[in-house]
Amino acid sequence: MDLEKYSEKLEQWADKRLKKIEGSIRLYYRHLVNVALGELGKVYADYEEDGVLTYESMIKYDRLKKFIDSLNEHVDTMSIETINSITNHLAESYVYSYQWMGWAIENEAEKNLQYTSLKAEQISAALDNPVKGLTLSETLEKNRSDIIYKIQQDVTQSLVRGSTYKDMASSLKETFEGDYAKAVRVARTETHRVREQGSLDSAKRANEKGVIMLKKWRNMRDSRVRKSSKANHIKMNGKQIPVDDMFDLGRGEKGTAPGNTGYAHHDINCRCILVYEIEDVVGRTNDDLAKQTFEDFKKAMA
Repeated sequence: MDLEKYSEKLEQWADKRLKKIEGSIRLYYRHLVNVALGELGKVYADYEEDGVLTYESMIKYDRLKKFIDSLNEHVDTMSIETINSITNHLAESYVYSYQWMGWAIENEAEKNLQYTSLKAEQISAALDNPVKGLTLSETLEKNRSDIIYKIQQDVTQSLVRGSTYKDMASSLKETFEGDYAKAVRVARTETHRVREQGSLDSAKRANEKGVIMLKKWRNMRDSRVRKSSKANHIKMNGKQIPVDDMFDLGRGEKGTAPGNTGYAHHDINCRCILVYEIEDVVGRTNDDLAKQTFEDFKKAMA
């Protein structure tokens, strides 16, 4: 029994949700830019001399420190909003993926697998699965520290150069835009990872309960599929193995699923998905389960 159609619909759901979270992150950064440029304009209006804001004038009375501290406070506020949005989105994505694939397997296998509601510990463990050796929380914290350091460098160097308001504003906007791009990359990579992790965990549970599952690597079959000496996902397409086994990625590297290998060159911005197949069903089945809706399945899990 091929479950590819369920994986494809899950991917479509996740893409729609991801667009919403990216829109929220964009609004946070737009607000940050507006506030930062407003404060920068006030600093120039108050302390510039003959049209120039100098480093010497800004270090008087801790003006520079106060300005940078104020920018950092705004960055912290924005970072908290971004972290909370991404974390809540990922938790929702993991739960939905787990439930969706559980329903799909029960529906096709016609077997009650006694799925129960997910524990907070399982969700947290899925969210903090490390990529590049960093957990999600560590990655987001590193991004926050990086932008704070970059702001300090930008402002200080601009003052030393005697930059105009326009030049310094442009530099700050570029820094914020770079950080926004990082946040979106994290959201995309992690959404993909937890979606694949949720459906895989659900398939593994089914396997334990007597529905023998196979998983198959499937790429997006377009020109953007990665193919490099480090990561060749064209070669991975169509590889099928038992659900508990590891994919051989080459170069001695192995992974459980797309986006879940733990190697940055495989995981970051990966778009490949797992599709599942029911190889066998052990034990009694129940025809009524084939008629169960997804909403009925979620209520039964609660």
